[in-house]
Amino acid sequence: MATVEQNMAARTFASLAIPDFRNLWLGNVLVFMATSIRMVASGYLAYDLTSSPIVLGVVNAGYAIPMLLMTPVGGALADRYDRRRLVQGAQLAFSATAGAIAFTILTGTVAWWHLLVASAMQGAIWTSLVPARQALVPQIVGKPLMTNGLALMASAFSASMLVGPAVGGAIYAWAGPGVAYLSVCLFGLAAVALTGRVSPQGTASPGEAKPSMLEGTLEAIRYVSHHRAIKLLWIFAVGYALLAMPFRMILPIFVVDLYGRGPAGLGAMTSAIGLGSVVASLAVAGLPRGHRGIILACGGLLAGASLVLIAGFPVFAVGLAMMVAVGVADAVRKTLNQTLALELSDPSMHGRVTSLFLLAFALVPLGSLPASALAQWLGGRAAGAALGVGLLLMSLVVVGSRQIRSLR
Repeated sequence: MATVEQNMAARTFASLAIPDFRNLWLGNVLVFMATSIRMVASGYLAYDLTSSPIVLGVVNAGYAIPMLLMTPVGGALADRYDRRRLVQGAQLAFSATAGAIAFTILTGTVAWWHLLVASAMQGAIWTSLVPARQALVPQIVGKPLMTNGLALMASAFSASMLVGPAVGGAIYAWAGPGVAYLSVCLFGLAAVALTGRVSPQGTASPGEAKPSMLEGTLEAIRYVSHHRAIKLLWIFAVGYALLAMPFRMILPIFVVDLYGRGPAGLGAMTSAIGLGSVVASLAVAGLPRGHRGIILACGGLLAGASLVLIAGFPVFAVGLAMMVAVGVADAVRKTLNQTLALELSDPSMHGRVTSLFLLAFALVPLGSLPASALAQWLGGRAAGAALGVGLLLMSLVVVGSRQIRSLR
């Protein structure tokens, strides 16, 4: 039994045995933690300054437009230049933005629009950071460990979403928003130092003539549109973003109106998502090759069924259990979607393919608008059920695709 557990642990954390990946992973743990703290501090501060829910929503969604406009450019950069340097540059810009906000807070000159600009900057920075980082993983660990490496990256993100908000809230309550933003800046600078210890990687295709930025972006769009399996994976990612992720925006309706709970209840349900994501990310990290396309589609089925059950059984314990299941489904979908897309892509296209999948994340605020309108019109339970049914139907279509079922 001990030998089996040791083998399982070795398989789950295999990529961390590679020093370059370990430094990249640790650097991103810090960035993910800093991002969680910034999200909490930004939201609290925006509402403290204005007492306006509209301003709060605008600040929280400020990242979306830069991501929609600039994500393809970030992917082209990742396939054209040294990916390690791009990650470091993005981390440094992230730190500088947080430091600037800290300065305005500590000098008493902060205004809500500063937070909006910082949120937009965050979106722009992410368009370079994420494609370069994700494309670095297969370069460092190799194709056999690609699923493992990307799953461990996802587990770091999930763990930060579980722990980071509580840490950010504690720092904000204890020392104020200025110190919270300073901690974000320091986390980012530490990440820059760790990423600097990664060996120079260059681009995936050294010596090849590189297309222009526009040509490279258009080439990626053509590449994905003509590759049926990658195209289906992209459609699944976008559909999931528009159906599953907006449910989190209307979650307060369930907590208040259905369960009769307060902020602590909302925090518990949000943490349940993080818990499920962490567990599933580690499980996928140790997953042997085989039937991964079917497992991906089953993640969508699990998420859809969970939303339907939440709407059908307005009991807090059921809601908590289903939020864990939603977290599991989200981690399975995110990790396997990216892994399979990169495995099917030429290494010279990894940055651009990743950037097209990142667009799904930028579409989340757009999906939250019809979900909120549906909740206003029909009520939270009907909106949740509609989103769940939509997810089930989409996932059934994916299961029925031979190209997806055949992915191992």
